[in-house]
Amino acid sequence: MTLPDERALAGLGERSRRAALAWRGSEPWRRAADCFAQARTAEEVAAAATALFADRGWLGQMIAPLVEALAADPWFEPPLRVRRDGARIGAVLFEGETAAITASVLRGGAAPAASVVVPGRMAVVHHVAGRARLRLWRVKGDRVVEQPGREVQAGDTLVLDGRTTGHQHEPVGGDLVTVTCTTELEAGPLVREYRRGDGALLRTATRDDRAARAQLLLAFLRADGRREAGDCFAAASRDPAWFLRWDAMREWLALDAAAALPRLAEMARTDPHGDVRAVAAATLARLAVREAA
Repeated sequence: MTLPDERALAGLGERSRRAALAWRGSEPWRRAADCFAQARTAEEVAAAATALFADRGWLGQMIAPLVEALAADPWFEPPLRVRRDGARIGAVLFEGETAAITASVLRGGAAPAASVVVPGRMAVVHHVAGRARLRLWRVKGDRVVEQPGREVQAGDTLVLDGRTTGHQHEPVGGDLVTVTCTTELEAGPLVREYRRGDGALLRTATRDDRAARAQLLLAFLRADGRREAGDCFAAASRDPAWFLRWDAMREWLALDAAAALPRLAEMARTDPHGDVRAVAAATLARLAVREAA
């Protein structure tokens, strides 16, 4: 392929923009948008996605305009967000208010991931090409326990509740191609990662951008020794997000334990979330033992 001259590149952005607008106005795109327009729950999104994926022609019709545009102009920029993650490459085909659809290819023969992710949201996975062993884990307490898996092949469509389960595909005999619909409706607040070997919890991350920013700011205040910011920690310890409440208390204790103790005792008695009450009570007990020593 020869590099284009300046004149050929001059209109590339505009040509790609026009093609993207036409694609998002195409019948397959509109059909996807209409499919999810009335969904108000995760289960309704899952049902709509299952019905959409049952039409074996929809996916080909969805990507055909982009393939044609790329064939006509090798410098065409498809309007797709692409992500590479180890052995997997994925592209977002559709994003709406209640659902997103991603196509991905998982390379056959790749080593399985050492951890299991419980993403916190509902997903519908349609297997387009290839075969795989689907492995499943269910959250039980503070760890995941592997459940009976199954073989999957082209044409299979599965609903996976990522609020309580994690899954991994292990391709058999070649690459695995899937399209996956996910929804943020009724999603859990956290993404959790567990060690595959024994199911132990490794780490968590918030799915809430607002809470994530608050966590970062509180960490900065603690690291900078800003004891005068106690009101900020106290306010965050009453946030609607239960994980942010405890994170705020943890940072406050590290910054100024004496100032944080009254609020810690209150959380141990009255916090709406059972896990927060339990960990607050356990922390109080440990601090009391340390003080007595």
